[in-house]
Amino acid sequence: VAAGDVHSLVIGSDGRVYGTGSNLLGQLTDSQDRKRGLILLIGLPAGVKATALAGGYGNTLVVGDDGVAYGTGLNGNGQITGKHDWWYRLHVLSGLPTGVRAEAVSSGSYHNLVLGDDGLAYGAGDNWSGQLTGPPQNQQRRLTPLTGLPAGVAATAVAAGQAYSLVLGDDGVAYGAGRNRFGQLTGTEPNLRTLTPL
Repeated sequence: VAAGDVHSLVIGSDGRVYGTGSNLLGQLTDSQDRKRGLILLIGLPAGVKATALAGGYGNTLVVGDDGVAYGTGLNGNGQITGKHDWWYRLHVLSGLPTGVRAEAVSSGSYHNLVLGDDGLAYGAGDNWSGQLTGPPQNQQRRLTPLTGLPAGVAATAVAAGQAYSLVLGDDGVAYGAGRNRFGQLTGTEPNLRTLTPL
């Protein structure tokens, strides 16, 4: 199961994704605004089963058993990649290198994260606070590796918050980047533009 801002998601025993709640931005892939019962999300290729999912502000992310990350809904900052401002069906998130499989996903307010099986965390969407690392950018429309993990450390989990990102390393250390106004990444720097140990 996963909870978005105002929508809920489940993976059925059939490997398909179902959702209920608001669909104003296409996060449930249907043309109507609100659902009060679970409906099937469309867009996964035939035969592909969902293995993980995440709900964010106006969008839905799904990992298929084909190792591909899919998304639908709000895309104003490129958080589910591509040039459309909205997607109304699950589509492939672009940017993972050839041969890299998605293992997990997390959805923030205006950015999304994908964990690759190469030990890297990838992100797309808003980067104004440094949540995707690097210089400020309002629209990162392709999945791009987050920087800052020490050499030899692989990412094992990702979590996206409101304008900040968390990555767990296989060294047992949690790293963060992005907005730190309330100390959510520890310390006193207002924004961190590289993954930094908490």
